[in-house]
Parts: sequence; C-alpha cells; structure tokens
Amino acid sequence: MGLFSNKIKRNELNPGDHIYTWRRLYIYAHHVIHYTSTSMVESSSLETFLNGGNLYRFEYGVSSKLFMAKVRGGTCTTNVSDAADEVIRRAKYLLENEGIFGVYNLIDNNCENFSVYCKTGLLDRSTKGHSGQIASLACSSGSSGGGGQKKGFGSGLVNYSKDRYKRDTRMKTHGVKVAVEDLKKFPATRDL
Repeated sequence: MGLFSNKIKRNELNPGDHIYTWRRLYIYAHHVIHYTSTSMVESSSLETFLNGGNLYRFEYGVSSKLFMAKVRGGTCTTNVSDAADEVIRRAKYLLENEGIFGVYNLIDNNCENFSVYCKTGLLDRSTKGHSGQIASLACSSGSSGGGGQKKGFGSGLVNYSKDRYKRDTRMKTHGVKVAVEDLKKFPATRDL
C-alpha cells in the first residue's frame, strides 16, 4: 500500500480484507462487509458494492509515522487485525443475527466502525465520532480542540495529524475486546 492510495486490483483481494470505495466525489468512503443506513448487515457482490468505483483496501497495523503522513482519514489504523478466519466469523455472525451491531448512525456507528470491529474485535462506545473519516472531519474543523487553523497551514496540518492519531490510538486504551456473541451487552445508541 502506498502513502497516497490504498487502491488494489481484484486479484489482490484476500478473505477477510476490509475494503472500501469512495462515494460522492471522494467525500466519504463506503466500507464492506456492509453495514447500511437501514441498520442492516448486507452481503452483496463486489460489483454491486463498487457500483463502478475503484477498489481500495483499508490498512491495519500501520506505523504511527505512516498513519500521521496519510492526510485522508478512514484509510488505515494503527490497530492490528485479527486472523482472517476470526474476521470472517464475526462478519458472518453479524450477517446472520440482524440488529446486534445496533442502530446505524453516521457519526457513532457507521460502516467503518462495523468493519473495524469485524477486523479487530475492539469496541469503543465511550466516545463520539471515533471512525477515521468522522475523526478527520472533526479534526479538520477544529472541533477536537486542536484544529490549529489560525496558526497556518503547516502547523494546522501537524495538529490535524496528531488529533487523528490520538483518536485512532484511543481504541487501544479505551476499546474493549468484545466477542461477537456478547455485542448485545454493548448498546450502540445513546442520546446525542
């Protein structure tokens, strides 16, 4: 994978990969296995999922330097993936047991949160907006407390990267390894 793109070819796919494609002029990425705004876990063909878009692979276990160098959120994490067979088991369990992952919420419980959970088994329901894309939006707007836009582009970019990194590594300190069979004990909804 590269610094600027995680684009892959179909023959590079492996079972249990977390894949995504960009939607709506690269404003957000749609992730699979496939948690939708109707709060349903869905299985679809790769062609249906891509809908004419390109194929990208989300990276796990990246170094802190690579994470901070990637300006676009929602493409990688420092968290390490579990083995492919466990990832697939979680995804299939959630597909077969509708509603266990909770109600879809763009900020708190979206397709990226779902995919990262399937890959890592880590869950952090203690904070809002912890997916990479939402964290990027919050950090770039300065709502995370360290936007730094008034200090100039260079320092703003550094603060943005540091804020994203802090949100990403929060999963290691606040996230809990939750067996997929126990997800019901960790509700996804709360007052916003």
